[in-house]
Amino acid sequence: PGLIMAVNVSPRQLADERFPDLVEQVLAERPDDVRARTTLYQAEIFSDIFANNIQAAIDTTELLDQHAREHRKDVDTVMAAAEILARFGHDERAFELVQGLVDVDPLNPTVYEALANVLEQLERWEEARQAAQRSIELEPEQPNVHTLIADTYRAEGNIVEWLRNYLAAMEIDPKDHELPGQVAETLYTLKLPEQADEFRARVRLVSGSAARQHY
Repeated sequence: PGLIMAVNVSPRQLADERFPDLVEQVLAERPDDVRARTTLYQAEIFSDIFANNIQAAIDTTELLDQHAREHRKDVDTVMAAAEILARFGHDERAFELVQGLVDVDPLNPTVYEALANVLEQLERWEEARQAAQRSIELEPEQPNVHTLIADTYRAEGNIVEWLRNYLAAMEIDPKDHELPGQVAETLYTLKLPEQADEFRARVRLVSGSAARQHY
């Protein structure tokens, strides 16, 4: 799954030693700013992860979890906490947080995508597909949600539905060369080299097309 951020920056940017100082300045002016507090926790967690201070990251994750439970109606905060909890293997706690968002923001496709991701981690395949399907109903053009559905079918050994959903993702985003590449890799694993070669050829075709458009 993609990282849910309270602000639009990468984990590396969050881990930059200057970033927490900037957030602290915001909190000094607005101490009750929920998302600024969320962002500060995220920055501290990723800084500790990149510094290999795992216990410190775990301790701050607990603070973020508590913060999210105190602000269950803040969608970004709750999803940020759930994503990090899932990273540390606390899938049930992540599920509990995200499940609560369905009542808070029932028309938000990102909520259902996050729920589907957590359910996939819990190996609750059918429920994950139902949540993902609801996300697609609310926002159809989501290739990543189709691949999530595909992965649940792959886990169950249903290769036909796995491939069908990957093809749906490719139809939405035909310029993404990684999608046929992922299909080819799986087909090679399944010892279907002829079919895999077809998708590998798609990778070269899409990559070449992208290069020609770029230049």
